[in-house]
Amino acid sequence: MGLQDRHPDYDKYADQWERIRDCIAGEDAVKDAGVRHLPKPENMMQDQYDNYITRAMFYGATGRTQAGLVGAVFRKRPIVQVPNRLRDMLDNVTLTGIPFMNFAQETIEETLTMGRYGVLVDKPSDDSGRAYFRSYKAESILNWRTRNIGGEEYTDQIILHETGLKANDDGFGSETFTRYRVLELDEENLYRVTVYVEGRDLDDFIVEEEYQPTNRGERLTYIPFQFFSPNNLSADISKSPLIDLVNVNISHYRTSADLEQGNYLTSQPTPYITGMRNDQMGDFPIGSAAIWFLPEQSTVGMLEYKGAGLTFLENSLSRKQA
Repeated sequence: MGLQDRHPDYDKYADQWERIRDCIAGEDAVKDAGVRHLPKPENMMQDQYDNYITRAMFYGATGRTQAGLVGAVFRKRPIVQVPNRLRDMLDNVTLTGIPFMNFAQETIEETLTMGRYGVLVDKPSDDSGRAYFRSYKAESILNWRTRNIGGEEYTDQIILHETGLKANDDGFGSETFTRYRVLELDEENLYRVTVYVEGRDLDDFIVEEEYQPTNRGERLTYIPFQFFSPNNLSADISKSPLIDLVNVNISHYRTSADLEQGNYLTSQPTPYITGMRNDQMGDFPIGSAAIWFLPEQSTVGMLEYKGAGLTFLENSLSRKQA
């Protein structure tokens, strides 16, 4: 296996995570995903499909539910107890200006949303300065491995995907680049960190830095990375608490698309004429000021929708929304 390979369980949940992210982001993200969330009806032309998407309504139930759940958790301010010597650190737990309470809220939000989150306690590579938190969303925790040490199960390798910014070659603006942070226990069961960055070839990665964080001068015998899930703190992936709601939300969106398409088609009656030869055909404008001169024996009428099909869609939409 290579640096970019993903854990088998990661692939099982990747599609779910993508659906959740789109539903949380809202209508634009869901519609931009196109056929991933709204299959294209058979024989529908692309311009018709584009209008099919445009007319559909995405009801933002998932995002509202997420905000409500997180708000309920923090309705009462949590009590935080730390030694006095660490209290000042709570004002900036990431060394990027994020206080502990905001960091805790993001942890809760991601855990409730995706069912997975990770926090690494890290130190500068030169071992100077204090420890700080690094956070990782579910999609960034690519691979992990456990090992039995002295009869106890330990996580002995975690591979994390990161993105960074670097200056453009012309000196103006910046561009993103990919980085992989590998946390592992070496042959002596001591903790080390290796950071890889992209080389000239996109599949070629070079070591940017390697370091061994210490605690009071002693190397660690464990990986200071904590997994979070709604059920436990293990490395195993848990089902997202929101995935069932997300699936109904997507189904509601599809039903809305069908209903709006039906409303669009059936709200425009189509005129028809019978009993005319091809050489008698011409333009037939519609309106109170238009007069049609037709051959004898011709008949005209309007094709209009009749039946309970749209009523069924309306009822289905209401049930899913409820």
